[in-house]
Amino acid sequence: MQTVAKGRPVEGAEPTTQIAIRVPASLLAQLDAFAAEHAQPGLALTRSDAVRMIMASAFDAPKGKSNQPSSPRKGR
Repeated sequence: MQTVAKGRPVEGAEPTTQIAIRVPASLLAQLDAFAAEHAQPGLALTRSDAVRMIMASAFDAPKGKSNQPSSPRKGR
């Protein structure tokens, strides 16, 4: 007997891993606003879509040009 995989078949896509994170309500509101701003007519973005877009943008940004705040330096 052959087993059938559940879910959507992946054709040529990179394997994915599910993660779970906790975020403050203020950050979640910003994420929802980002998704709403980048939605297309007839195509809503999910929170997962928004997170993937933000991560891809952050990782593709040139080094030293990130919008991320610099980390605090110890010993100063």
